[in-house]
Amino acid sequence: MKSVSVQSAVPVLLLRVFAPFTTVYMLSELMRNVGGVAAPAIQDSLAISAGQLGLLTSVFMIAIAALQVPVGMLLDRFGSRRVVSLFLVAAAIGTVLFTADSYAMVVLGRLLTGAGLAACWVGAYKANALWWSPQRATLVNGALLGLSGLGAMAATLPTEIALDYISWRELFRGLAIAIAALAALIWWWVPDHPEEGRSADVADRPRLSAVFAEPLFWRLAPVVLLCEGSWMGYQGLWAGVWMRQVNDFTSAEAATRLMWLAGAVVIGQLLLGALADAMTRRGVSLDRIMTAVVGVFIGAQALLLVAPAFWVGPLWIVFGLCTAGSVMAYARIAQVLSPRLMGRAVALLNMCGAGAAFAIQTGIGWFIELWPADAAGHYPAIAHEYALGFLVVAQALALGWMAGPRWLRRPGPRLATAG
Repeated sequence: MKSVSVQSAVPVLLLRVFAPFTTVYMLSELMRNVGGVAAPAIQDSLAISAGQLGLLTSVFMIAIAALQVPVGMLLDRFGSRRVVSLFLVAAAIGTVLFTADSYAMVVLGRLLTGAGLAACWVGAYKANALWWSPQRATLVNGALLGLSGLGAMAATLPTEIALDYISWRELFRGLAIAIAALAALIWWWVPDHPEEGRSADVADRPRLSAVFAEPLFWRLAPVVLLCEGSWMGYQGLWAGVWMRQVNDFTSAEAATRLMWLAGAVVIGQLLLGALADAMTRRGVSLDRIMTAVVGVFIGAQALLLVAPAFWVGPLWIVFGLCTAGSVMAYARIAQVLSPRLMGRAVALLNMCGAGAAFAIQTGIGWFIELWPADAAGHYPAIAHEYALGFLVVAQALALGWMAGPRWLRRPGPRLATAG
């Protein structure tokens, strides 16, 4: 097969690098979000509580969070092709285990699936950082997130329709086959970047301390942690529960609005990514763009607490559109760090988001159980509103920290040392 170089034409890079990793990311998004629609069937089949359901869906995220730093180091050492394809094999095995009959085995399967998909996120960002120029990082990462959102869309109404014809276990067995096929595709089709896999002395290898030494990382991390955590926590499970229990929507109505939310994520990542790319080329600070988009993202959540039911759909759409705000942090950190550190930097930011998603998905489940459930197993609206209210306040504080005057007065991009 013909080799690919960094000077290759854009269509070649799109076909050999961007498309495979975007497809894997798309499937990862489907696996992350499918619980929002499949939750009632899984909960009834396994006879579990809201807290157990929250734990079951969120162990996917804690596995991703726990492995981000090791995966980042593996990616920096061995490259995206090898690491992602081998991790996908583990994800396929975990998805099969997820279809077991016992709750413990299902949790184990979900944990292994998350562990196997842990390399997909960082691997895609790492590949983008290597194969594309830093000036196009916002656009390419936005396209990656936007197109991968099609997987989240597939986890909504299409999944609801599929579950009318097949069981949730049959659905996940089919997904296991798709994951295994993608592992083979990545291994045989994706090229290795010239910078990947080069041997180096231990003293010359990039260190995590070089990322921690960058002040910008500590400005971005709280927003990524809380905003991405809330985004993934709600889109992956609790937005659907909110619609069914707070707004009294039927399962089909909730699935339709979840599809609107997923579509908004796709559009927001593509359009806002392209807009940010154009604005930064005209001299507008990416810091200011991020602040504005994240502010609207938080505002949409605050309005959900007081808005009437007919505004719920539009507000979740705004929520989805503005998920692009915290994702811009990956392009921003790429402006100040050496490419050799990007695997570790992306991994650390992903660890923040995924770890928070685990805590939020699990924590909301246990929190709403402080209130008594009705005969149908639904919890009162006030329980959900308190949970979201606490998150809105926390995100607002993180935004204030990120947009502080010291950060806005920072000088232009510079390259950090490799450690």
